[in-house]
Amino acid sequence: MKRKKLLLTLAIPVLMMQNVQAQSPVERTSSSTTMSRLIGIANYSNNGAIFLNSDSSALFYTNQRGGDLKHQLKFDNEVTWTKNLANDSFYNSFQYFQSFNGDNTLNQNIVEQWDASVGLWINQNASNYWYDLNGNVSTFIYQNWGGASWSSVSKDVYSYSSTNLLLQDMSFSYNLGIWDTAGEVTYYYDSHNNKSQETHATYSSGWVNSMQIVYTYDTANRLLSVTKSNWNGGSWTPFDMYTYAYDMSGNQISKLYQVWNTANNTWLNTNLALYSSFVNYNPQTEQDQTWDSTGSGTWNNVMLFAYTYNGYFQMTSKTGESYNSGLGWEFANGDPRTYYYYGTYELSAVKNIANNIEANIFPVPAQNVVRLELQSTEPQAYTIALMDISGRIINQYSVASSTKYSGSFSVNNLPNGNYVVKINGEKGQIVKQIVVAH
Repeated sequence: MKRKKLLLTLAIPVLMMQNVQAQSPVERTSSSTTMSRLIGIANYSNNGAIFLNSDSSALFYTNQRGGDLKHQLKFDNEVTWTKNLANDSFYNSFQYFQSFNGDNTLNQNIVEQWDASVGLWINQNASNYWYDLNGNVSTFIYQNWGGASWSSVSKDVYSYSSTNLLLQDMSFSYNLGIWDTAGEVTYYYDSHNNKSQETHATYSSGWVNSMQIVYTYDTANRLLSVTKSNWNGGSWTPFDMYTYAYDMSGNQISKLYQVWNTANNTWLNTNLALYSSFVNYNPQTEQDQTWDSTGSGTWNNVMLFAYTYNGYFQMTSKTGESYNSGLGWEFANGDPRTYYYYGTYELSAVKNIANNIEANIFPVPAQNVVRLELQSTEPQAYTIALMDISGRIINQYSVASSTKYSGSFSVNNLPNGNYVVKINGEKGQIVKQIVVAH
């Protein structure tokens, strides 16, 4: 235990001192694929003159698990520290422990908080997961620490379609040893398997509608709007909406937030985010504005964010700069800055079957569908899995023994980013990376 505390303590200055450098693009060898995963976060705040570090986190992994800001973080342990500006030292804050099943699905996440009065980490809460045969989360139970044991608080039970689309989330609250029905969310999809609507209801001696969320998309299956409505007893009344716009290359260039005015049944502008200077569909700048409704109405600048990325297109820094109406953009007290640190790891170190098989995956990048062609010098059966970079299986299927195979799978519902296709043959494996860019 002492050795582990020492290692965690030593990790702090390492994160503070290292420069944010772009990782090299993905490297492939005959037996493995080199991936990048988040290993540290350092937050800063401007005091009006310079940025001062306010807190730091370090993430520790084992095996071939990873993750980043866009994918599930499959770390074993994460520790956060808060900066004491008075004496320029760090003190323990929170730590998180995760355990995994044999297929690398998350089994449990435990949150602990540091109690300085006794010098110990104290349990706070636990999240527990169970899965169906297709790898979908079937049950989730949230627990609080009671001082001597875990006590259940809430439970969610999920159901899916035959194509693994989430159809329903039933929620329950724990009361004196009994799970009481609390609510449900029902999900609906369009012909492209895009989520088109979700309806929320609460239970109290009967079901009562509470909220509805409606999603719309363009012809390229890009999200156009998200509208939320409350149930007024007889119909749905909208209360807020996000609207998204894209350029000709498919980059998201704006996000507009509006609220519903029930007095005159119109949408009122509230906030606007403008994105520009894209790197693989990731913006390097974000300009945030708020709506001034006086007079004819105008958009006022509030904050300008600058983003940087590494060779894996993972965010390495985020810096916010305030707008001074008299001087323009300038750093001000409270402006945020965050650095993200990454480390590489080998996703797989297995026998490669490239000597007797040719695997072709296209297009790159993929927008809606990924196509796969296999050709082998001798018949063999395969299992083909699509995974995110944290190792979570998104889609998996088997192929009968053959010398040739052509197939495809949809990536419509996946966020932009890097993914992995793993081909398990009878005589070995092949791992290839793909890029999804809608």
